[in-house]
Amino acid sequence: MRTPVAYLLIAAVLGFFALTTCSKLKQPVGPVAPDLPSNPSPGDGETIPPDTLDIELSWTCVDPDGDPLTYDIYFDTSAVPAIYDSLIDIASYEITGLFYNRTYYWKVVATDSSGMETEGPIWNFTVSWPSGGMIAFASDRDGTSDIFTMFSDGSHQRNLQTGAGFDDYPSWSADCSRITYYSEIDGNGEVYVIGADGENKINISNNPDFDGFPAWSPLGNKIAFTTDRTGNWEIYIMNTDGTEQYNLTNNPGDDWFCEWSPTGEQLVFSSFRDGNWEIYKMDANGSNQTRLTTDLSVNYTPSWSPNGLLIAFTSFRDGNSEIYLMNTDGSFQHNISSHPSSDWYPRWSPDGTRIIFMSDRSGDWRIYIMNVDGTNLQALPGTPGADGEADWSPCY
Repeated sequence: MRTPVAYLLIAAVLGFFALTTCSKLKQPVGPVAPDLPSNPSPGDGETIPPDTLDIELSWTCVDPDGDPLTYDIYFDTSAVPAIYDSLIDIASYEITGLFYNRTYYWKVVATDSSGMETEGPIWNFTVSWPSGGMIAFASDRDGTSDIFTMFSDGSHQRNLQTGAGFDDYPSWSADCSRITYYSEIDGNGEVYVIGADGENKINISNNPDFDGFPAWSPLGNKIAFTTDRTGNWEIYIMNTDGTEQYNLTNNPGDDWFCEWSPTGEQLVFSSFRDGNWEIYKMDANGSNQTRLTTDLSVNYTPSWSPNGLLIAFTSFRDGNSEIYLMNTDGSFQHNISSHPSSDWYPRWSPDGTRIIFMSDRSGDWRIYIMNVDGTNLQALPGTPGADGEADWSPCY
């Protein structure tokens, strides 16, 4: 029996409507959230060079509905970054003022015009430490003596903006994240600590008398310094937060300019206890104070080599200040700078192959670098004014 044509037409129409209805059920209903943010730059886990302290973050994100997107930026050195900025309408963002040897974490949250959000993953990148390390130094180029940092080749010089007072004698922490230094910002000499990025400055000695010439222990837990709070100059030691301050030298003669041995078990210092300035060493608890030099001129600003075998110091025995070396038992004292101008305040490179010092041989005080035998002398770039009292970071 044949099916009437009318029935066939009705069946076709019903089938069409059924197909259309099923198709509509499969279509999205209402707005759809943005896709997951992806393709970060810098790449996740990437290490970037230390001269890149201003950087543009960028990423990719689209909205299936074609809605315009805005972004909240989360950025921090914490692995769970905090909100940094909001309602950014492009998929990029400039970050300035990064710092060396730090890992930064970031993510974006995309929001479309209907208010639907998609939170991206947490990415990270690391700014590397400068090859060869960094040098902290004092300079009065900006009208008062401030603490500066620079790469070991003299580039990327930066004022840490330590304050309006006279600031000098920087010394790096063992992890290179902080610097201790002498400051007169409170009207008298005090020992301060500041982040190597110029943040979180704090007075840690807090004493009405003179406190200065600080030296950070290679173990990272102590700072030695010079003070006149007992009526004469003594070497004291304290925790890095300024607590537990006590006298190491306990001698009626004046004691100045201490530096640690690389193991942190001893200190070397200058003393006037014998009627002229000589170099001494002692254990870190103040015991076994032993004289190393026996010269009738001024000998001071000693510095212990990273391998523990040598001590560099300043001596006036040749009629002007020169850089000398000796073994740690005081033997084989010899001049390595050999110049008629004034050279003083030697400090070692972290690998022990070079020495930095300050000299006025160019007419202004500048920072110089030379090999341990005095060869390969180089002047680091400076500006009008005096640069000096430098310390080389232990990280390199």
